[in-house]
Amino acid sequence: MWNCALARRSSAYRCAKIRLDWVVLSREFTPLGHSSETGWLSELPREPFNQVLRDLVRAYENFFKGRARYPRFHGRRDRKSVRFTLDQRRQQVERGHDDARGAYVDLPGWAG
Repeated sequence: MWNCALARRSSAYRCAKIRLDWVVLSREFTPLGHSSETGWLSELPREPFNQVLRDLVRAYENFFKGRARYPRFHGRRDRKSVRFTLDQRRQQVERGHDDARGAYVDLPGWAG
């Protein structure tokens, strides 16, 4: 998601000098969950995608204020992470052992 959003935002600025915020990017990526090739996206929680888009906006803000370099594309071998905003209305996370700091997330199509 990061790489797609970075490419879209960079091309929008390069072509039309438009700065896309995370809301516009989110609206553009929402139909991907309805296509046959990327329909699995609709089965995942939306919070990690929103966090990625917000992180991208923050990376651009830091760049424009001179606090960081221009945002870069992430490679396959880069460290992966995800953040969730837990929704108490649905069971989506199973906590680890009592002393564990992590949690387990059921993802569609993955046998754990």
